[in-house]
Amino acid sequence: MRFYFDIQDDHYSARDSEGVALPSVQAARKQANNIITSIARDLFDADGSQVAVTVRNDKDNLFVLTVTLSLKEFTSPEDTAPTDPLASGK
Repeated sequence: MRFYFDIQDDHYSARDSEGVALPSVQAARKQANNIITSIARDLFDADGSQVAVTVRNDKDNLFVLTVTLSLKEFTSPEDTAPTDPLASGK
């Protein structure tokens, strides 16, 4: 089965016109994970905040994998207290 990996971040968008032959949707998920982690490393250096990979076959969009990056710089000693960013529900 052929899967296509469309990429979008804060500065760039590309529609995959070639695709990759993979044996299953699970294999496409692994490929999407490899793609998005590679892009996320570069995105962070470019001051970007979000990257998404939409995976599709010849007929339909199958799923989208999204990574959001954030950076909080500490400016005072009070800011350095450990916090759980997931506890706030964001």
